[in-house]
Amino acid sequence: MPISTAWELGKLWYQDRLTPEWTPKTTETMRAIFEAVGLTGEFWRVH
Repeated sequence: MPISTAWELGKLWYQDRLTPEWTPKTTETMRAIFEAVGLTGEFWRVH
């Protein structure tokens, strides 16, 4: 994975982690984040 992709994934994944309203990500949210940074395919499929 290119470092730029990892950086974008990290930004999207952890952007709200320190807020009081934080809740674990739903399956749909995880799928959307992976797709947004171009991570597709069987390996990235969340069930």
